[in-house]
This record gives sequence, C-alpha cells and structure tokens, in this order.
Amino acid sequence: MSTSTEVNTRDNDPEEDHPTPSTIAGNDAPGSDVSLMVSTGSSQKACQGYRSYRALIAALCTFFVVTTVIAVVMFSTGNAKGVASAIQSIGGGSGGTSSGSSSGGGGGSGSCFSADTTVQTLKGPVPMKDLQVGDKILTAQGKYEHVYAFGHYLPNGEAEFLVIETEGNSQLEITPEHLLYRQGTSHPVPAYSLRVGDKIQPHGAEVTMIDSVHKTGIYAPLVSSGSFLVNHGSVKVSSYISLVQAYSTGYAHFADGTPFLPQHTGIHMVLTPYRMICTTFSGYCQGSYTQEGMPPHVANGIEILTWADKLPLMEQVVLLVLALVAFGALMVVEKIGLVLLAATFFLCRNGLGRHHK
Repeated sequence: MSTSTEVNTRDNDPEEDHPTPSTIAGNDAPGSDVSLMVSTGSSQKACQGYRSYRALIAALCTFFVVTTVIAVVMFSTGNAKGVASAIQSIGGGSGGTSSGSSSGGGGGSGSCFSADTTVQTLKGPVPMKDLQVGDKILTAQGKYEHVYAFGHYLPNGEAEFLVIETEGNSQLEITPEHLLYRQGTSHPVPAYSLRVGDKIQPHGAEVTMIDSVHKTGIYAPLVSSGSFLVNHGSVKVSSYISLVQAYSTGYAHFADGTPFLPQHTGIHMVLTPYRMICTTFSGYCQGSYTQEGMPPHVANGIEILTWADKLPLMEQVVLLVLALVAFGALMVVEKIGLVLLAATFFLCRNGLGRHHK
C-alpha cells in the first residue's frame, strides 16, 4: 500500500512529471554552461533580427510619410504649377511650362465626351449631362465604380467631337485626343488614331464610319480604375486624354523619341493622391472648376506633365525615376487600402516604442 501511495503522490506532482534540465543534470553539471552559451547566442541573434526589422519598419514609415506629404502638398494645395516653375528654375530654366498645342487638355479645347454620350448606372443608362459625382457607372470588369470627380465639366463649353460609328449603328461622340481601347492593344490610344475597319474593345465592334460634329457640353468622369464603358457598354474608354499629339500610339516619349510609358498609365499614376483624397473625402472634389472646366488639381497636373514633356532627355529620365518612386508608393498604398496602412503605422509605433523602452 505504501508503494501505491507514493506513486499516486508523484503522479499529482507537476514538478516530478516535468523535470527541468537543471533538475536532471544539476546546476553544476558540465552541460549547463553550454546550454547557457547557446541560449545567449540565440538571444543575440533574435535581438539582431529585431533591430533589422525595426530599421525596415522605420524606413517604410519615413518613405510613406515623405512621399505622401510631397504628393498631397503638390496636388491638394493648388500649387503644382508653382512647384513646376520652381523645379524649372532649379534646373537652369531649360524647357518651359506650356499648355499650347502639345497639350490635348489645355486652354479652352474640349477633351472629353459630348453631353449625349451615355454611361450605364445602377438606375440604367444616363447621359453625361445628367451624371453626378458619387454615381456608380459600369466598367469593363463588370463592376460599378463611383465617379469620384470630373476631369472636365463644362456644360456650356463648345467642342468639335469625332462621331465614331460602329456595327449596329452605335455612335460615339468623343474629342480627338481622348483615349479609348482599340482591339489588339493593352493600353488606350487617341480617338483620332482610329480608322474605318478598326475594332474597338470590349466586344470587337468594327468602325464603319468616322465623322465630326460641333456640340455644346464637355464631360469626362473620373473613376478609380481609370476606364469605363459608354453607349450601352459597346465601347471601353479611358478617363484620360492624350497630352502629346505628336504620337498616335498612346505612349509618352522621351525627348529622343523613345517610347517609355502609356500616357493612360502615367496620368493615372500622377492622379493617385488626388484620387485618394476624393475617394476618402467625397465632398472635397465637387463643384470647383477652372474656366476651362477642369478641377484645379487636374489642370495643375496637366501643366506639370506638359512641362515635363519639354525637358531635355536626362532631366526627363531623372524626373521619371522620382515619379515612379513617389507615385508608385502611393499606388501601392491605394491598392492595399487605408486599413492595412493604419496597421503598418501601428506596427511602426509599437515596434519603435518597444525598442526605446
């Protein structure tokens, strides 16, 4: 009986059931020093890894904050034109800010759709003249996206529109420099580059006739993806225009004529901070337009891009690299979403705080 009682007592003793290494070998055992050395080495490696992690997080925080501040200051304070002039002065006065013939959207020229062009909303087809900021319109991905602003809104403005007729007698009224998607291309091209016989995305409708008409009312809705469908979903169009008319491919070119980036992609990238502000604060981007019918931020963006087109080759390359870094980072933030961005800053704050403690 005494043996049985002893066994039961040991079974109920957690220290007896789970002996520690020091209990087995003794505190003075030869292996204890080795274990201590291994433990110390692991801790040092862990600390080094944490320091590297902390440095990376700090760098990411700094990068996001700096690029966000620069972009928001440039495009939300209405001083982009002044910034461009300052950069031009620093660069020795080369080039020049221009909104002349190379800019499809500058001056009083209309660069958009006619008042009668329709988009598909949740309530059915709506003409451009009745479309409002906040309405959802159909995109080529089969999704409805909010109109977060108008790139051009001039109800009383007059413009010359191309009338592009496709199979089934569908007619699209669009300004020559506006971008649309031709079949067989991954990026949009200027409307003036279309020819009879070309096919248009998304359904491959063939162009049967091209004419022109003079009308009143100029509209260009902006959506987050940068493209949408018009005229009962028969044509996929960009929200943007071709700023440089020297090339009909839809690409932006360096000063030496080398193509490097679709104009649609470049404009979409530059508008990222404006798009983020408009989608976050919906009331911020309503009702403020220049005499030409453009939001000040869009007009300033066009000024900068037009100015950049006049720069020498090397300055264009440097500016492109800076733009890709700054606006590329903002596009990543836009894609991940504000929730994940907040989580990143939470990690930054807590990681750095623990280190200082």
